[in-house]
Amino acid sequence: GVDSVILTHEHADAMFGLDDIREVQPRGSVVGLFADEMTHARVKECFHYILPDDPTPLDPPSPSNSSRSSPQTINPNAKPKKLWTSMVVPYLFKPFEPFYIEDLEIIPIPLHHGPSLCNGFLFNQINGSSQMAYFSDFRCTLPCGEMADPKSLPPEALSALTLFQNPPRTFELLLRKPISNTFLDCLHRSSFHLSHSNLIETLQVVRVMSEKFAVERFMLLGMSCSIDYDELEKELDKKYKGEKYEVKPCYDGLIVPCFLT
Repeated sequence: GVDSVILTHEHADAMFGLDDIREVQPRGSVVGLFADEMTHARVKECFHYILPDDPTPLDPPSPSNSSRSSPQTINPNAKPKKLWTSMVVPYLFKPFEPFYIEDLEIIPIPLHHGPSLCNGFLFNQINGSSQMAYFSDFRCTLPCGEMADPKSLPPEALSALTLFQNPPRTFELLLRKPISNTFLDCLHRSSFHLSHSNLIETLQVVRVMSEKFAVERFMLLGMSCSIDYDELEKELDKKYKGEKYEVKPCYDGLIVPCFLT
């Protein structure tokens, strides 16, 4: 089953699977749905029937009451629905403010996603010695904040870590602990996209992050059919052979054990 769902942003590709939570949700239980204010508004608009009678998002659990994230105990007053639908209880998170699911601390990190914003996340085990970073939808910008086709620019012109809306505050959090896995957006090999990073940009992010932070492994995700998986895997293995970190492409069905203790 699923204990909780965390949404990155309000775009269809990030939230339109909410109706399918019912497939992995015990009948009559409720699941915690964590999102920002804009995303909750879109959920209410599109999936009102999975929300409780009062759809106002609650404050997220603190460490002392994070057991509420259990699907059986989030909201004992929720009315069971007669139809077979997903059932969620909304929780509102805010940028850089930690929230908790059992003993897992999650910190929302705002990312530039073209003209809009998307939430990345840092996952920390409470009192753990490492963390995991998830940055699934972003687009680097120039120092002036404008967008440009990376192929038309010299490498030094790309400001690789402008994917973060607030770099200083994000760097502070990334430096707290070593990072076991960092997941990065990588839509195309070289084609320009307004709101997603391509391989050229993403590997620059890898380069800069590997210099600034203690990252064990970078995982590339969100790839389109324009990228051949086997070809990219071999290319990355060759390019980063001998480095202190790995760079790997993700694939459908991938399960990544996260040992953050």
